Amino acid sequence: MRCNECDTPMTGYLVKAKGLCRTSGCNQTASAKELDIHFEQILDLFQLDACDVPLVEETVKGYYSAFFQDRETDRKALKTKRTSIQNQIDTIEERHVLGKIQDELFEKYHAKYTEELEEKREKYPKTQ
Repeated sequence: MRCNECDTPMTGYLVKAKGLCRTSGCNQTASAKELDIHFEQILDLFQLDACDVPLVEETVKGYYSAFFQDRETDRKALKTKRTSIQNQIDTIEERHVLGKIQDELFEKYHAKYTEELEEKREKYPKTQ
C-alpha cells in the first residue's frame, strides 16, 4: 500500500495512542482501523463462492495430474535410455570376451557408454 501524497510505501509505524499509521516519507497519517477494513475488502475479492469451489478443485487437480503425468513419462524415458546404455555395455563386454572386437575398440566404446550412463545417473539420481 502506498501513500496518496508522496507515493512511498506505508511501511511506517503504528501510533498506538491515536490508532494511526504513519508513513516515513511525508508523515501522512491514516487510521489503522480504516486500513484494516480496506485490507479485508481486498481479501474479500479473493474469496470463492461455494459454487465455485468444485470448479477450482477440478482445475487444480487437472493441472497437477498433467504435471505429474509428464514427470512420469520423462522418468520412464530416462529409465529406458539407461537400460539401453547398459545393454550396449553388456554387448561390447560380451563381444570383447568372445574376441569379436579388439581391445582398442572395446576400451573406446566401453569408456564412452560408461561415461554416458554415469552422466545420466548424476543428472537424475532419484530416477531408478
